[in-house]
Amino acid sequence: VAQNLGNFGISPSGARGIIEARGNLFSVPAEKGSARNLTDSSSVHELNPAWSPDGKWIAYLSDKSGEYELYVRPQMGGADTRITTDGGAYRYGPVWSPDSKMLLYWDKMHRLWYVDTNEKKPMQIDMGDYNDIGDGNWAPDSRWIAYSKNDRRGAGQLFLYSLEQKKVTKSSSGFYSDTNPVFEPDGKYLFFLSQRYFFPSIGQLDQRFNYYTTDGIFAVTLKADEASPFKPESDEEKAAEEKKEDKKDEKKAADAKSGDAQKKDEKPAEKKDEAPKPIQVDLAGIEQRVAPVPIPSGIYNGLVARKDKLFYAATPQEARAARGDDDGGPAQFVLHLYDVAKREDKPLLEGVEGYDINKDGSKVMYKAGPVLGIVEAVPGKAKVGEGKLDTASLQVRIDPREEWKQIFQETWRIERDFYWDPEMTGHDWKKIGARYEALLPWVAHRSDLNYLIGELIGELSTSHTYVGGGDQPKRTRIGVGMLGVDFEADGGYYRIAKIFPGENWSEATRSPLTEPGLKVKAGDYLIAVNGRDARATQDVYAYFQNLAGKLVTLKLNSKPSADGAWEITVKPTANENDVRYLDWTAENRRKVAEATGGRIGYMHVPDTTIPGIIAFDKQLNAQLDKDGLIVDERCNSGGQVPDFYTEKLKRQLLALVAPRDTKDIPWPPVGIFGPKVMIVNELAGSGGDAFPWFFHREKIGPIVGTRTWGGLVGIGNVQPLRDGGYVTAPGFGVWSTDNGGEWVVENHGVDPDYVVPQRPDLVVSGQDPQLEKAIELAKEALKDYKPIPARPPYPVEKQ
Repeated sequence: VAQNLGNFGISPSGARGIIEARGNLFSVPAEKGSARNLTDSSSVHELNPAWSPDGKWIAYLSDKSGEYELYVRPQMGGADTRITTDGGAYRYGPVWSPDSKMLLYWDKMHRLWYVDTNEKKPMQIDMGDYNDIGDGNWAPDSRWIAYSKNDRRGAGQLFLYSLEQKKVTKSSSGFYSDTNPVFEPDGKYLFFLSQRYFFPSIGQLDQRFNYYTTDGIFAVTLKADEASPFKPESDEEKAAEEKKEDKKDEKKAADAKSGDAQKKDEKPAEKKDEAPKPIQVDLAGIEQRVAPVPIPSGIYNGLVARKDKLFYAATPQEARAARGDDDGGPAQFVLHLYDVAKREDKPLLEGVEGYDINKDGSKVMYKAGPVLGIVEAVPGKAKVGEGKLDTASLQVRIDPREEWKQIFQETWRIERDFYWDPEMTGHDWKKIGARYEALLPWVAHRSDLNYLIGELIGELSTSHTYVGGGDQPKRTRIGVGMLGVDFEADGGYYRIAKIFPGENWSEATRSPLTEPGLKVKAGDYLIAVNGRDARATQDVYAYFQNLAGKLVTLKLNSKPSADGAWEITVKPTANENDVRYLDWTAENRRKVAEATGGRIGYMHVPDTTIPGIIAFDKQLNAQLDKDGLIVDERCNSGGQVPDFYTEKLKRQLLALVAPRDTKDIPWPPVGIFGPKVMIVNELAGSGGDAFPWFFHREKIGPIVGTRTWGGLVGIGNVQPLRDGGYVTAPGFGVWSTDNGGEWVVENHGVDPDYVVPQRPDLVVSGQDPQLEKAIELAKEALKDYKPIPARPPYPVEKQ
């Protein structure tokens, strides 16, 4: 089950870890001993395990009852105890109170709860209007809970809840975004993350400012008269008499210790955990008692407090930019340890995806890729890859039919809880679920289950309903080396009909045969590959199996014969899609420029996430000298909601900057101010639907092509299934205030102003009817466009 690892936690001493894997909970030793399967089931999904501070219990969520409920069971194994009985929506958590008596948890309805494990009566603390409340933290006396709640801006606001008074008090000023509050063990301070640092960074391509490293860590003094933990320090010289007294005291302490050791040879008594004293929280003026932790600003999350220690995750900006916001995988970060007493900040672990800290802060459990490990929380000593837990040996007995039934039922509940319309757009979801569940006895393979689930969620007739993955057989795949060329069979060999240029400074767009110094051109024949005769009697790519990324010797000739052939050495790529894509866009750009006298630019926008954003900005900035622009978003696969595209496309010429002895510069400098035309087709969807809808609503220009896909109810989040599979639940729709309020795009798409299908006969002959119509419209619009005139004479004041 090592490939199905989920959430994890560390035991109070750090001797063991508790791991969720394949829907079961495993206790795994850090060093000695064997792993224990605490749940051992194939019909139930148990997740989110948490070890109690006293080390006795494991709390977790389980759908044993048919809904997610809280359970606890002994950490050594044994019968479970059900804590809640009111489940009706997806739940998260739990988090133990320091006295190991209560649990904090939250749910899909944005409610925050706590429950006493003995009384088993859940108490609702608060409810969010805009998001889940997922960062609750217990005070050391278990009498207070701190948490943050999002406001309409998306900013977090801190709140304190008194269990004794059953009262919530806001403790943020409301001006900044404050999140992730944590009490330190002595109960003097509440630490939290806040976006309070505003260091504008100007774009290299556009005079626009952005803010990256906005986060800092801050401390609130809970008592009104408590000094800041970071008050100014001053080293002072002690008087001679004071130094003598200090030495006497040190000698007395040493003698006493030595004497005790001589009396008897015994181990010191284990120190018992004393009940913490009730902390004092002075609520009046608490939002003003804020002090910064002296560390640089950054991109932070995952704040944890232990005695005189703060742990937090710092994500490098370049890692976040490369990942984007919808990559779906966990972001890697650097785990830091800040020593509050020494006021020192040091990196602890680099390249991790998750972590947990034991009770006294001496051990850290981390996840880095497939590795789970437990190491000492000592900077310079802890390293990723060390302290690796033996997860490869974890096993669980699975009855596939039991597991498939659980997965099906959980999928049904996920749609029930996360689908964007609580009324399920009028569908009787219980009846539909029962209808498809009746087919489970005929499921014979995990792929059958995915098919059945696909039919179930297909009843919603909504976009972004996807299912996939799961426990599928692994198939060996053999890569094929690609040369970035078109081949044609001729004379018994393959002739190189075209070599695509590519951009060789990037591996993704490298065209192997265009490397400098290679003796090869279009029209040459491929005679042999690594000494093997490359006849046209079989597919040309059969000669390049398993050669991607390897040095390969090609024998070439200007005629279909081995006589007079020469050899070159190349390194084929694994994929030539980007090379061919660059050639297609470049050819379209050439056609547009040729037809419009160079006055109209052309760009293709493949999606609305990181690759598309890069393509948009590269192409826009490369053509700022154009009067107009054709925006081709055919086959746009979506991503984010792309108002960032239309914001740039609709910019107007406001003024011109006139330097003394250089040409005038239009302002804003990044903008094309003339006619714009968009091309769409039926394969543009999601963000590729929103882009033309915004383009049309903002009256940027006409749209040419065919109606777009029609999928703008987007994915909210993806919940885990026990065998690693996934199902999506469309979580939000889009509506407009137009016409008194209307839902837009979903199940229809965006209609073009000029309907132009891609007739296959014309496309095969080398034409592009949609592009040609866009060129025609752009040329017509140019007739009414007035280019920037010459600079007017400078006004001279009359004397």
